[in-house]
Amino acid sequence: MNKANQAKAWLYLLPAILLLIFFTLIPFIKIICFSFMEGYSIETNSFNGIGFGNFIELFKNSDFMQALGTSLIAIVISIPASLLIAFSIAIALNNIKICNKVFRTIFFIPFVTNALILGYVTMIIYINNEVGVSLFNWVLNLFGAESMNLLTGPYIYKLSIYIVYIIWRLLPFEIIILISALNSIKKEYYLSAVIDGCSPVKQFNKVTLPMITPMILFLAFSGAITVLKDFDNALGMFGGESLTEANLMTLNGFMYSGISSNSGVSSVVALIISVIFILIFMILLALIKKKRKEVGGSYEVWDWFEAN
Repeated sequence: MNKANQAKAWLYLLPAILLLIFFTLIPFIKIICFSFMEGYSIETNSFNGIGFGNFIELFKNSDFMQALGTSLIAIVISIPASLLIAFSIAIALNNIKICNKVFRTIFFIPFVTNALILGYVTMIIYINNEVGVSLFNWVLNLFGAESMNLLTGPYIYKLSIYIVYIIWRLLPFEIIILISALNSIKKEYYLSAVIDGCSPVKQFNKVTLPMITPMILFLAFSGAITVLKDFDNALGMFGGESLTEANLMTLNGFMYSGISSNSGVSSVVALIISVIFILIFMILLALIKKKRKEVGGSYEVWDWFEAN
C-alpha cells in the first residue's frame, strides 16, 4: 500500500479512533486513577488520599464478595448451558421447513424486549399474588408438590432462578447467530463426508463443529459480557429499592449502588469487571489460535480432514 492510500485509510479511521479515545480510553484511565483515590466522591470531587484503601475496603465487603460469586457462578453455568440449548434449537429450526420464520421470530422476541419487563414477567411467574398462586407453584401443586417462594427464599433459590433467567435471556441472540453459522457451511463439505463414509456423528465432529467454533467462542465472550454487565434484569426480578435488600447482588449492581457514596470503590469494581473482560477475551483468543493450529492455520474442513 502506497503512502497516499495509507493516509486515506487513516483518515477514514480517524473518527472511530477519536471516539475510542474519548469514550473508552480516557474513561478507563480515569477509572484507574479514581481506584487509588481513597474516599473519592464524584459529587464533591474530593478524596482523602492516595493508596490501596479502596481495594482493601472492597474485598472486606461481604456484599461485593457475594456479587463477585453470583456473577462468576452465573457465567460458569449459564454460558455453556445456553450455548448447548441454543445449538440444539438452531439445528432443529434449521431442519424445520414449515413455519420456520415464525418459530425464529418467536424465539427472538425476548431479545428485543426491555430487560426490566422480562424481569417483571419472570417475577410474576414465580411469586404468588392476590389473584392466586404463581404459574410455577401451580405446576408444582398440579403434581402434588408444595408451593415454593423462590424469589423470596434463600440465596441459592434466587441464584438458581437468576441463572435460569440469564439462560433464557441469552438464547434468542445465540440461536439466530448459530442458525446463520450453520447455513454458512458449504454443502460440498457434507457431501464429501458422506462419500467418504462418515456417519452423522462424525460429520458433526469433523465438519459442523470446526466450522462454527469461532462463532461459539464469540457467543461465549458476548454472553460473559452480558452477565457481567447485568443489573436491570436482577433488579426487575428481585427488585424493590436495591439488590442489597433482595440479597442477590451482581457486580454491576454493586458498582452502581456505590457511585454516589464512594466513587473510588465503585471505580475498583469497574476495574475488576474490565480485568475479567480482558481475561475472558485472552482465554478465548488462545482457544481460537489453538484450534487454528490444530487444523493447519485455517478453519477449512479440508485442512481439518488432513489433520485428522
